[in-house]
Amino acid sequence: MVRLPDRPERGPLPELNQVLDAIRDRALLRLDRTGLVLHCNEAAPKILGRAAPDLRGRHCSFLFDETDTGREKAGEALALAMSDGRYERRGWQVRGDGSHFWAEVRIAPLGGGGPALEYVAAIRDLTWPKRREDGLKAALDVSRAILAGLELGAAFQMVAERARALVDADAAEVRIVDASGTMLVLRGISERRGDQAPSSTVVPELPVRGSLCGAVFEAGRARLVGGPGAALRHPPGDPYGELSEVQQVIPGPTLMVPLRVRSRSLGVLTASNLTGRPSLERHDLQTMAAFANQVTLAIQQVRRRRDQERRVLIEERRRLGRDIHDGVIQSLYAVTLSLSVAIERAQDLRLQRQLAGMTAHVDAVIADLRGLVRELRSSGGGA
Repeated sequence: MVRLPDRPERGPLPELNQVLDAIRDRALLRLDRTGLVLHCNEAAPKILGRAAPDLRGRHCSFLFDETDTGREKAGEALALAMSDGRYERRGWQVRGDGSHFWAEVRIAPLGGGGPALEYVAAIRDLTWPKRREDGLKAALDVSRAILAGLELGAAFQMVAERARALVDADAAEVRIVDASGTMLVLRGISERRGDQAPSSTVVPELPVRGSLCGAVFEAGRARLVGGPGAALRHPPGDPYGELSEVQQVIPGPTLMVPLRVRSRSLGVLTASNLTGRPSLERHDLQTMAAFANQVTLAIQQVRRRRDQERRVLIEERRRLGRDIHDGVIQSLYAVTLSLSVAIERAQDLRLQRQLAGMTAHVDAVIADLRGLVRELRSSGGGA
């Protein structure tokens, strides 16, 4: 932390306040010896989600929690700052509006070598680096599971669960486009449990044409929607317009990210909160986009591997069909010809009947093998 000017014995600190106000990348709070906020810089209300008048005179225990335990922790932090010259911690911080952010909190005493008369608390919002790190770790876990052979249905469910946890949403869904390219099919869903569990109706399929998810899928661009009804307001010519009435309904603050590799979309990943819950923010969208990009690469790699395995299987079926037709069937046909000659030459009537039975049996085997060849060729895409 930049060393701030020592506090004069008496009088206000206008110069110090100006220094604090000039710093914009963190919230700075000037505290008295008991932990009450004397002054906050201009960045503090935005970062902490509390108006400046609400911050002034408030005890710094809200940096921990606003209970007796929070006051105890604040007292310990001030004592450590006094004894060690600084106090530092990182963790989730609650804003005044109830939203959370990953905060770095540092507290340092002001003054010279004597007992501190005041402290400065500096709070940085490190949510985006934290979320990005968490998102990449989650994507790595999912990608490893997928590449290790996790069935895609289970993988999509894992993606939904990790995505919801990443942005602390009430619900998350994974939708994958069907073979026709006209419907987005629900393949994974994760919902918060407890009193704040979503109560909205789950729609198994959404049309690509006429739904907000479909518009995100087609455009390949992530979208952040503030709340219910927000999807209804589109300027003329907006590709997200003209949504069907059913699909315009969303549960609350929602973000939608395409599952996209290069220019091809596989589906859409969504996360949403209930009405009244904190809105999902731009850094949530960025976190989800980074997570989705990494996961989609793994899914696409598995699909390519499976397509390659399928092509190998098809070619093997074709080869087997050719071998059976050109080798086994032709050999058996030669056997039937030899049996026919033997029947004509046989003088014993009983032997002729036995040879005729053998010929009929070989003819039946040939017919079965020809049916098998047709089946192999059909499943192999034709010869």
